[in-house]
Amino acid sequence: MRKIYILLFLSISLTALGQSKKAFLKAATNAQLSDNYFAALSYYDEALEYDDKDEEVLYKSANAAREFGALTIADQKYSKLIDTLNSQIYSDARFYLAQVRQKLGKYGEAKMDYELYLSENKDDDEKLTAIAIMELKALEWAVSQEENADDGIKIEILASNINSPYSDFGAIKVDEDLYYSSLRYEETDPEEKPSKLISKILKSNDGGSGELINYNINMDLEPVAHTAFNFDRTRMYYTLCEYQTDAALRCDIYFREMNPDSTMSDAIMLGPEINDSLHTSTQPNVATDLLTGEETLYFSSDREGGKGNLDIWYAKINSDGTVGKPSNAGSINTAQNDITPFYHNNSDILYFSSTGYMTLGGYDIFSAQMTPIGFATAENFGMPANSSYDDVYFTLNDVENEAYFSSNRLGSQYIDTQKEGCCFDIYRADIDELILALNGLTFDKLTTRELVGTNVTVIDVNNGKEIGEITNYDGNEHIIPLRKNRDYRVIVNKDKYYPDTIQLSTKGITVSDTIIRKLYLDSDYYALDVYTYDIKTKDELKGASVSLIDITDPSNPNVVQKGSSTNEFNLLLVPDKNYRVVVTKPDYRAKTLLINTIPGLNNKRIIRKDVYLLRPELDSYLPLALYFDNDSPNRGSRSSSTNKLYSNLHRDYMKRKSVFKAKYINVDSEGDTSIQENAMDSFFNSRVDSGYIKLKIMLDVLVKELQLGQEVEISIRGYASPRFEPEYNLRLGQRRVASVKNEMLNYSGGALRPFLANGQIKVIDVTFGEDLASKNINDDLRNEKLSIYSIEASEERRVEIISAIKN
Repeated sequence: MRKIYILLFLSISLTALGQSKKAFLKAATNAQLSDNYFAALSYYDEALEYDDKDEEVLYKSANAAREFGALTIADQKYSKLIDTLNSQIYSDARFYLAQVRQKLGKYGEAKMDYELYLSENKDDDEKLTAIAIMELKALEWAVSQEENADDGIKIEILASNINSPYSDFGAIKVDEDLYYSSLRYEETDPEEKPSKLISKILKSNDGGSGELINYNINMDLEPVAHTAFNFDRTRMYYTLCEYQTDAALRCDIYFREMNPDSTMSDAIMLGPEINDSLHTSTQPNVATDLLTGEETLYFSSDREGGKGNLDIWYAKINSDGTVGKPSNAGSINTAQNDITPFYHNNSDILYFSSTGYMTLGGYDIFSAQMTPIGFATAENFGMPANSSYDDVYFTLNDVENEAYFSSNRLGSQYIDTQKEGCCFDIYRADIDELILALNGLTFDKLTTRELVGTNVTVIDVNNGKEIGEITNYDGNEHIIPLRKNRDYRVIVNKDKYYPDTIQLSTKGITVSDTIIRKLYLDSDYYALDVYTYDIKTKDELKGASVSLIDITDPSNPNVVQKGSSTNEFNLLLVPDKNYRVVVTKPDYRAKTLLINTIPGLNNKRIIRKDVYLLRPELDSYLPLALYFDNDSPNRGSRSSSTNKLYSNLHRDYMKRKSVFKAKYINVDSEGDTSIQENAMDSFFNSRVDSGYIKLKIMLDVLVKELQLGQEVEISIRGYASPRFEPEYNLRLGQRRVASVKNEMLNYSGGALRPFLANGQIKVIDVTFGEDLASKNINDDLRNEKLSIYSIEASEERRVEIISAIKN
């Protein structure tokens, strides 16, 4: 296992070597061969005391500093070799200087060094040249990441009661306990001297000092590390490792059952499917499917079948606790190292660290969404969690507001403060709660008007799960919570509309926000827009009603819209139909429109109709004729007045329609009588009854005019047929005028009485009796058919409201 995962610090003895440069160089070479770069660096520094301009020793010293992680020292040594000594021997020194400065976050200087290397030495080493070209792109990307660091993430190194000058790593929070591993312990009975450092598992409760966990797990004499728990925390997985070199480890994965009495079972090593003696299996993590309860073991390994050095693998944990055959995590793995997997159950995201992608300099934390067909493309977690140094062992709590990881970034403790080398400390990332939501505003695509009754469904593209669904019957807003760093598919549906889908992403959003998306649905409907106006003033006319009647299929219910506060009416019409549109408003005359939506006859899908309604004035109803039965009212009276109401006289007259028809039509005639019947029906319906209806409407209009302060003079004339002598007919006409006046006095509970009393309305009687009757009207008393029941005689028995003069 490479030193990046557990950096080692081995004690060295300088005095035992004597004071020979040769001895120091030999010791440095041996230390380097054992991957003990701290010792190698120390020995090379001793050798440089003899000659600080020895290019070979300086070059090897710089390499040892770089491998140990003493980056500042490596920067100084490479710079001295290149810039002070002007060495031309080691062409790759410029490349390594660029690499060191890149990890130090000196992106501008690193860019210049890579460019110089390519301009002067690109043909020297094909592999380094390819890396330099790739890293130049990474540097440009890293600068952009600095500019877009997530302000909602605050990074804090844990206190010295948890961290030590050695490597502390693999932290995972379980309730209030923080489990982690620390490489601060020495072998107690080493087979070889000097003693090597070994790791053990500690626990900090609620931020307190880290203490070795009580279980006998730490009794092992070899490094133990990497705690992971199953979902119900009845089993703990961990690794037990052995040294291959002074700084390289090979690990196996074990587990122990956690008993209810807080004890642990004996260690059980996972089978040969996971562990083998030729490869390392390390950094276990347990993922749980929250729907099925199935568990999966993730881990890192350099086993055969991978893509490069260390890859991420996974294996199903069977119901009996055994672990199945592992599979490579596939697309997320690279030819470099992919390590420290952590599967976040609530979001189905795998977090891991890698050097195989474009990074800020060293190991960066990445995330990959699990989808129904495998992992999506890995994405860099970004700054400030990532740095130009190495950032590994990322874990995240369920609600995604607290994370832990290990890093050797500036600020971490050193085992050698002069060399600034080693080690990893544990950091906490406090993540601001990011409240994200979609507000899907739905509209009709044809009219761009708000569309109510629409369903909006949001699908998480990454895992195929539905995360929200709303049908809004009261408006066009659809607010659905979202998660950060996700891709979504938004599906919009409404009956009789074509569905639509849009894509939405919350990646890169670092502040709480409601994302507004306007969603337009199309259909085959025609849009009818009716606007109502007053025909006289041309002003908008509010308070009208529009009724839509399906002529093609009368079984469909009428659609009625009332515009209490608007003059605009928006209706949707089905294609291939004929419609009748009736526009009404109290005190106004109704208007009817005919609309068709038959393609070819009407290809305009947006139909606008401006409807002008007439508010009738008194003059528009005049002259108004009101008809009477023969010798009515007060048959045979010589009086010129009556207490009868015209409404009652009209009612009695209408009841006698059948009598008039029987008397008027010659029933003995063998000819067709339908013309006479229709004519008599028309007279009673269209003139007698219609006149009374118009009288009520006119009186409504008159009341409103008077309420507005108008003064009105109405002229009424009474007529009679020439059946009796002129003086009688004159008085009969006057009685008929009196009945109309009585009707006016009593109309609508006496609404006109105050205006008659104060003189605001004046009624003038200009009765002519029979004087204006047609000379062709039969006045033979013996011929009742013609003198009483004929339409011609009936037309003469009337009162006319002939004029209304407003002052």
